Amino acid sequence: MLEHRGEASRAEDRPGLAVGRTSDGGGDELGAYIAAAAKEFDQVLVQLEATTPEQNELETWVAAGLTGLSLRVEGHEQDLHARVALGTESVRRRAVSISQLRAHASHASALGSSLHIRTRLARSNFRSLDAILGLVVALGARSWTVELPRLVHGEAPPEGVAHGAPPLALCVPWALRALSRAEKRGLACALRGVPLCLVGPHSAWAVAPDQRRGHVPVCERCPSRAACTGVSSTYLERFGAGELRATQTPPPQTSAWWTVANCI
Repeated sequence: MLEHRGEASRAEDRPGLAVGRTSDGGGDELGAYIAAAAKEFDQVLVQLEATTPEQNELETWVAAGLTGLSLRVEGHEQDLHARVALGTESVRRRAVSISQLRAHASHASALGSSLHIRTRLARSNFRSLDAILGLVVALGARSWTVELPRLVHGEAPPEGVAHGAPPLALCVPWALRALSRAEKRGLACALRGVPLCLVGPHSAWAVAPDQRRGHVPVCERCPSRAACTGVSSTYLERFGAGELRATQTPPPQTSAWWTVANCI
């Protein structure tokens, strides 16, 4: 399934950027989208959810006008990467291997296409974010987005695998530390789907999830509520609202991770 986001990117102060997202590789439809978008936009980014293109397919996309490719890296080694990828509700297939990611990163760089990496916060990987950063840097990525995954109502995560995230108060400090180190290494950074009261002075990294989430009573008096993503009702059912605080936090600068990555 291919989603076109050219109109959305216009509204994010990036009028020259078109964004397409696909969960199944895209094929001819994605190639046609890139070619059409390249006629209207200066830059074309494709966000792949669970696949990587064949080498000849990537060459065709770049020739058609692709300037940036976004891939998922869920772990710094194959077992962890596959475990998190396959434990997410949007992926029901064999995970792309680390060796494939390395090959595609090298090929994309050789073709002049920038690479952007996204990582879900998972029960089994949030303590490994520094190691994942090492792989992100080795792949030659220009940006890194750490995301809170969407929780599925009534679905309990298996032990050791995060369909959903661990408690925010536990995993967000690890994410903030890793992103601080990533920024020092020259990467553009984004932290997606985390309430502003847990982001603190790093709100410049904060970007909203696809769908706005809810708020709890403590949020009613929060001066940052209007700009905050909130939390999902499923998260609250699982973990409660004890982590949330009413606090003044600078508003995030954007609502889409790709506008943070201004080096596409």
